[in-house]
Amino acid sequence: MAKDWNQRLSETIALVKTTAPPGFNGDRQVVVTALESWNRTAPADRRKRLSELMSQEGVPNRPSKEGDRALRRAALLLQCAVTYPDPAEWPQKRNDVNASKTGFAAFYGAALTSAHDSICSGALAGPNRDFLLASPQEFLEKYKITVSGKTTSGPVEYGFAMEKGAYKILAGNPFQTATKIRDQRPGRPVRHGRAIARLDHRHPVVGPQ
Repeated sequence: MAKDWNQRLSETIALVKTTAPPGFNGDRQVVVTALESWNRTAPADRRKRLSELMSQEGVPNRPSKEGDRALRRAALLLQCAVTYPDPAEWPQKRNDVNASKTGFAAFYGAALTSAHDSICSGALAGPNRDFLLASPQEFLEKYKITVSGKTTSGPVEYGFAMEKGAYKILAGNPFQTATKIRDQRPGRPVRHGRAIARLDHRHPVVGPQ
Protein backbone atom coordinates (compact mmCIF):
# COMPACT_ATOMS: atom_id res chain seq x y z
CA MET A 1 0.00 0.00 0.00
CA ALA A 2 1.37 3.38 -1.03
CA LYS A 3 2.26 5.77 1.78
CA ASP A 4 0.28 8.95 2.41
CA TRP A 5 2.51 11.89 1.48
CA ASN A 6 2.38 13.38 4.98
CA GLN A 7 3.19 10.02 6.51
CA ARG A 8 6.13 9.58 4.16
CA LEU A 9 7.65 12.89 5.26
CA SER A 10 7.07 12.26 8.97
CA GLU A 11 8.54 8.75 8.84
CA THR A 12 11.58 9.95 6.92
CA ILE A 13 12.29 12.76 9.35
CA ALA A 14 11.97 10.22 12.18
CA LEU A 15 14.54 8.02 10.43
CA VAL A 16 17.02 10.92 10.24
CA LYS A 17 16.41 11.59 13.94
CA THR A 18 17.31 8.01 14.92
CA THR A 19 19.82 6.91 12.27
CA ALA A 20 23.47 8.01 12.38
CA PRO A 21 25.42 6.79 9.35
CA PRO A 22 28.98 5.49 9.82
CA GLY A 23 31.54 8.27 9.96
CA PHE A 24 29.12 11.12 10.61
CA ASN A 25 30.37 13.21 13.52
CA GLY A 26 28.15 16.28 13.23
CA ASP A 27 25.17 17.30 15.32
CA ARG A 28 22.32 15.38 13.72
CA GLN A 29 19.76 17.33 15.76
CA VAL A 30 20.73 20.48 13.85
CA VAL A 31 19.57 18.79 10.66
CA VAL A 32 16.46 17.29 12.24
CA THR A 33 15.43 20.73 13.52
CA ALA A 34 15.82 22.18 10.00
CA LEU A 35 13.75 19.35 8.51
CA GLU A 36 11.00 19.73 11.10
CA SER A 37 10.91 23.48 10.50
CA TRP A 38 10.65 22.94 6.75
CA ASN A 39 7.84 20.41 7.25
CA ARG A 40 5.93 22.93 9.38
CA THR A 41 6.45 26.04 7.27
CA ALA A 42 6.82 25.01 3.62
CA PRO A 43 3.63 25.29 1.55
CA ALA A 44 1.58 22.10 1.45
CA ASP A 45 1.85 21.77 -2.32
CA ARG A 46 5.65 21.94 -2.12
CA ARG A 47 5.81 19.35 0.66
CA LYS A 48 3.43 17.08 -1.25
CA ARG A 49 5.50 17.40 -4.41
CA LEU A 50 8.73 16.47 -2.63
CA SER A 51 7.09 13.58 -0.81
CA GLU A 52 5.82 12.17 -4.09
CA LEU A 53 9.29 12.47 -5.60
CA MET A 54 10.60 10.50 -2.61
CA SER A 55 8.24 7.59 -3.32
CA GLN A 56 9.99 4.39 -4.35
CA GLU A 57 7.00 2.97 -6.21
CA GLY A 58 7.98 2.11 -9.77
CA VAL A 59 11.40 3.78 -9.68
CA PRO A 60 14.50 2.39 -11.41
CA ASN A 61 16.70 0.05 -9.37
CA ARG A 62 14.07 -0.13 -6.62
CA PRO A 63 15.72 -1.76 -3.57
CA SER A 64 14.10 -4.97 -2.40
CA LYS A 65 14.51 -4.11 1.31
CA GLU A 66 12.35 -1.45 2.95
CA GLY A 67 15.33 -0.26 4.99
CA ASP A 68 17.26 0.58 1.83
CA ARG A 69 14.24 2.32 0.31
CA ALA A 70 13.92 4.37 3.50
CA LEU A 71 17.57 5.48 3.22
CA ARG A 72 16.95 6.55 -0.37
CA ARG A 73 13.95 8.60 0.71
CA ALA A 74 16.01 10.20 3.49
CA ALA A 75 18.84 11.11 1.11
CA LEU A 76 16.39 12.78 -1.26
CA LEU A 77 14.61 14.66 1.54
CA LEU A 78 17.93 15.99 2.87
CA GLN A 79 19.10 17.09 -0.55
CA CYS A 80 15.87 18.81 -1.55
CA ALA A 81 14.55 20.27 1.71
CA VAL A 82 17.93 21.53 2.98
CA THR A 83 20.83 21.53 0.54
CA TYR A 84 19.04 22.27 -2.76
CA PRO A 85 15.73 23.91 -1.79
CA ASP A 86 14.94 25.14 -5.32
CA PRO A 87 12.19 22.80 -6.64
CA ALA A 88 13.56 23.19 -10.17
CA GLU A 89 16.53 21.06 -9.07
CA TRP A 90 14.50 18.30 -7.44
CA PRO A 91 13.82 16.05 -10.47
CA GLN A 92 17.55 15.74 -11.18
CA LYS A 93 18.28 15.03 -7.52
CA ARG A 94 15.63 12.32 -7.60
CA ASN A 95 17.26 10.77 -10.68
CA ASP A 96 20.69 10.89 -9.01
CA VAL A 97 19.45 9.20 -5.83
CA ASN A 98 17.46 6.54 -7.63
CA ALA A 99 20.37 5.69 -9.92
CA SER A 100 22.22 4.04 -7.03
CA LYS A 101 21.94 0.24 -6.85
CA THR A 102 24.03 -0.30 -3.71
CA GLY A 103 25.67 1.73 -0.96
CA PHE A 104 22.44 3.26 0.29
CA ALA A 105 23.83 3.97 3.77
CA ALA A 106 26.83 5.77 2.28
CA PHE A 107 24.57 7.82 0.01
CA TYR A 108 22.43 8.78 2.99
CA GLY A 109 25.56 9.66 4.98
CA ALA A 110 26.83 11.94 2.22
CA ALA A 111 23.46 13.68 1.99
CA LEU A 112 23.35 14.16 5.77
CA THR A 113 26.88 15.62 5.81
CA SER A 114 26.04 18.02 2.98
CA ALA A 115 22.86 19.14 4.73
CA HIS A 116 24.75 19.67 7.99
CA ASP A 117 27.43 21.70 6.18
CA SER A 118 24.76 23.78 4.45
CA ILE A 119 23.02 24.67 7.70
CA CYS A 120 26.25 25.42 9.57
CA SER A 121 27.47 27.58 6.69
CA GLY A 122 24.12 29.35 6.41
CA ALA A 123 21.69 30.00 9.26
CA LEU A 124 24.14 28.95 11.99
CA ALA A 125 27.32 30.48 10.54
CA GLY A 126 26.90 33.90 12.14
CA PRO A 127 26.02 32.60 15.61
CA ASN A 128 28.82 30.03 15.48
CA ARG A 129 31.38 32.63 14.38
CA ASP A 130 30.33 34.78 17.32
CA PHE A 131 30.57 31.72 19.57
CA LEU A 132 34.14 31.13 18.34
CA LEU A 133 35.18 34.72 18.98
CA ALA A 134 33.52 34.88 22.40
CA SER A 135 34.49 31.43 23.74
CA PRO A 136 37.20 29.89 21.56
CA GLN A 137 38.04 27.04 23.92
CA GLU A 138 34.42 25.93 24.20
CA PHE A 139 34.03 26.25 20.45
CA LEU A 140 37.05 24.04 19.80
CA GLU A 141 35.63 21.40 22.14
CA LYS A 142 32.58 21.17 19.89
CA TYR A 143 33.81 21.89 16.36
CA LYS A 144 36.86 21.14 14.24
CA ILE A 145 38.63 24.01 12.47
CA THR A 146 41.14 24.28 9.67
CA VAL A 147 42.81 27.64 9.08
CA SER A 148 44.47 29.01 5.97
CA GLY A 149 46.72 31.98 6.72
CA LYS A 150 48.68 34.35 4.51
CA THR A 151 52.35 34.91 3.93
CA THR A 152 52.32 38.72 4.02
CA SER A 153 51.45 41.22 6.74
CA GLY A 154 48.41 43.47 6.66
CA PRO A 155 44.68 43.40 7.26
CA VAL A 156 42.87 40.39 5.84
CA GLU A 157 39.36 39.04 5.61
CA TYR A 158 38.73 35.38 6.43
CA GLY A 159 35.84 33.36 5.07
CA PHE A 160 34.00 31.22 7.63
CA ALA A 161 32.09 28.16 6.42
CA MET A 162 31.77 24.45 7.11
CA GLU A 163 32.94 21.70 4.78
CA LYS A 164 32.65 17.99 5.58
CA GLY A 165 31.95 18.67 9.22
CA ALA A 166 34.80 21.11 9.92
CA TYR A 167 34.80 24.89 9.82
CA LYS A 168 37.27 26.36 7.34
CA ILE A 169 38.68 29.82 8.00
CA LEU A 170 40.29 30.89 4.74
CA ALA A 171 42.47 33.96 4.32
CA GLY A 172 41.24 36.28 1.62
CA ASN A 173 37.77 34.67 1.70
CA PRO A 174 38.38 33.06 -1.73
CA PHE A 175 34.86 31.60 -1.96
CA GLN A 176 33.20 34.86 -0.86
CA THR A 177 31.31 33.28 1.99
CA ALA A 178 28.72 35.57 3.55
CA THR A 179 30.06 35.08 7.09
CA LYS A 180 33.49 36.58 7.66
CA ILE A 181 36.15 37.30 10.24
CA ARG A 182 38.29 40.41 9.84
CA ASP A 183 41.87 40.58 11.11
CA GLN A 184 42.91 44.25 11.11
CA ARG A 185 46.40 43.86 12.52
CA PRO A 186 49.21 45.31 10.40
CA GLY A 187 51.43 42.32 11.16
CA ARG A 188 51.50 38.81 12.64
CA PRO A 189 48.80 37.29 10.45
CA VAL A 190 46.84 34.33 11.81
CA ARG A 191 48.63 31.31 10.38
CA HIS A 192 47.89 28.35 12.59
CA GLY A 193 44.85 26.68 14.07
CA ARG A 194 46.12 27.24 17.61
CA ALA A 195 45.98 30.99 17.03
CA ILE A 196 42.21 30.76 16.65
CA ALA A 197 42.04 29.63 20.27
CA ARG A 198 43.28 33.10 21.24
CA LEU A 199 40.66 35.02 19.26
CA ASP A 200 38.38 37.12 21.44
CA HIS A 201 35.49 39.31 20.19
CA ARG A 202 36.49 41.95 22.77
CA HIS A 203 39.92 42.35 21.15
CA PRO A 204 39.87 45.49 18.96
CA VAL A 205 41.72 43.90 16.06
CA VAL A 206 39.64 40.79 15.46
CA GLY A 207 35.93 40.57 14.99
CA PRO A 208 33.00 39.71 12.75
CA GLN A 209 32.26 41.61 9.58
